[in-house]
Amino acid sequence: MDSFGLVLQGGGMRGIYTSGVLDCFLEHELIAPYIIAVSAGACNALAYVAREKGVGKYMFIEHLCDMRHFSLRNLYRHGCMVGMDFIFEELPRRILTSSFQGLAQAPEKLVVAATDFKTGESIYFSKDEHDQELFLLAVRASCSIPLLSGTVCVQGAKMLDGGLADPIPIGKAIEDGNERNIIVRTGTEEFIRQPANLAWATDRLFPRYKHLMRVVFDHHRRYNDTLARIRQLREEQRAFVIAPSRPMNIRRVERNRNRLMELYTLGYEDANRSLRPLYQWLEKVRL
Repeated sequence: MDSFGLVLQGGGMRGIYTSGVLDCFLEHELIAPYIIAVSAGACNALAYVAREKGVGKYMFIEHLCDMRHFSLRNLYRHGCMVGMDFIFEELPRRILTSSFQGLAQAPEKLVVAATDFKTGESIYFSKDEHDQELFLLAVRASCSIPLLSGTVCVQGAKMLDGGLADPIPIGKAIEDGNERNIIVRTGTEEFIRQPANLAWATDRLFPRYKHLMRVVFDHHRRYNDTLARIRQLREEQRAFVIAPSRPMNIRRVERNRNRLMELYTLGYEDANRSLRPLYQWLEKVRL
């Protein structure tokens, strides 16, 4: 059961669904040898690889009402509404210091994607190929939501949300040698992404970055093409998909604790119901 990958989608606060799925996996000691993630999925991947059940959920909901997490005050003080310093420096290093101690020692390969601000291309960072400080910086870049979080400088290049250029990185997982992959989505099976009307924002904020704007405008097409590829892989028994079994009214920046807990529980329950067919699929992978 060792020849498969785990692909984690982002989705902002909808990523707490993935937290529930991965906590179920950890409870049953189901650890993928290869994990690739973007955006909020990258944060969940850290907790999963470190074998820290519950940490993903903690990161999403425990500080919802803390102004350092998300507020207009952050916009005034730091230039972005999401408190990235609080989320990626204070929480892990002061509050959750012991949670990621096992990350560097974990044998699994962990890859995260960020989007190059200048070229609009996906840049991939591997836990095993970079020191932990740089890798965590890449995770921060992958989670940087456009217009809310600003950009992150990694190795001299501005980076942001990995889900822009590679919304569900199944292609990279296959390129890295994983012919069969578990894919955790944060949208329902029926979800189709529509074009986003962001011309008013990108023309004013990023007028010199034509490549990035092209990625933003083309994001819906890239996303939907990826879904079509996943459906094909599923028919070929090369992909096992776990996605929300019912629609949830969750915004990308959601602050309702009850709604988030409901989505976390749905992720756990969907994963738990999927375990038997998932193990059967994994046995086929091994054969």
